[in-house]
Amino acid sequence: MKIIPSWMAAPSLAVGVSVILAACSTTSSSSPATSAAGTKAHQVNISVPSVAVSLPVLVAQQEGYFRQQHLKVAITKLVNLTQLVPALVKDQYNIGITTATNLITARSAHIALVAVSGDTVDSNKTPPTAEVVVKASSSLHSLRNLGDKTIGVSSITANTNIALEYKLQQLGVTGVHFIQIAYPNMLGQLQAGRVNAVVPGTPYLEAFQSPSYHFLGDPNLFLPIPNVSAIWVSSQQWAETHQQALAAFRAAINQAIHFIPIHTATDDKLLAQLSGIGKNIISRSPLPVFSSAINARDFELWLKAMNAVAGNRYQHILPSSLVLSG
Repeated sequence: MKIIPSWMAAPSLAVGVSVILAACSTTSSSSPATSAAGTKAHQVNISVPSVAVSLPVLVAQQEGYFRQQHLKVAITKLVNLTQLVPALVKDQYNIGITTATNLITARSAHIALVAVSGDTVDSNKTPPTAEVVVKASSSLHSLRNLGDKTIGVSSITANTNIALEYKLQQLGVTGVHFIQIAYPNMLGQLQAGRVNAVVPGTPYLEAFQSPSYHFLGDPNLFLPIPNVSAIWVSSQQWAETHQQALAAFRAAINQAIHFIPIHTATDDKLLAQLSGIGKNIISRSPLPVFSSAINARDFELWLKAMNAVAGNRYQHILPSSLVLSG
């Protein structure tokens, strides 16, 4: 299918999450501010989606790791995941989370974004964080049955969608139509029969854990593993002029990554507040594996998959151009 980045023309749709923004400045400036201890603290505005990949930032804020690294952070939940790119370009946010494929799509449109930190990785040792889901009552028993069907995905250019499309191409499955559906709406759209399949991610995946639904596989594992899933990005201009703040950001994220596996009650509370999903459901949802590591090689397999499904549209993009240097 043709990949059309809807963020190129659409307006930004964002709302604040009061529990996350509490005690944080909401100014759009990223210039240093004076902390209570008198040390210059960099003001950084971060955008997050309402899914588990956002957890390191939530923990870093809750546990004071950003403050320890002399960062004054404001966090905003982005309603429409495809709106991150224009928000970063307009300096509405300084750092946001996206996927390798969305970053590649932005660079192909001559939008200067770069990866500034890794976030999650997928491998056969990690629990599924996304699934292709169909109704158990349907005749769709494998990926090969999806020809000429409609699939709801979180973003047309997301990792999960590209990986799924790449796998379907390898299987010779044709005629598949992908439409964008927000995670919270996927269950209702599938139940109503408006789509034949959906690709929910954690923690929304938990709502499909019943005999009424059948899983056809985790798209993140359709490509060679391990592979980078979610990444933190910023505009190249902001990144190049705020490398000290970014080093502090990564240090705080690493502190949070060490905290997460041993403080599950805090994890569940933060994700429940972010997503609006009950803690009883959140607690049953597996968390992704987090890592701040990122390098140019992480983008090579995604470029290969995207070129395969889009007729080599991205062959001019160098993996090294996608990662902040220095």
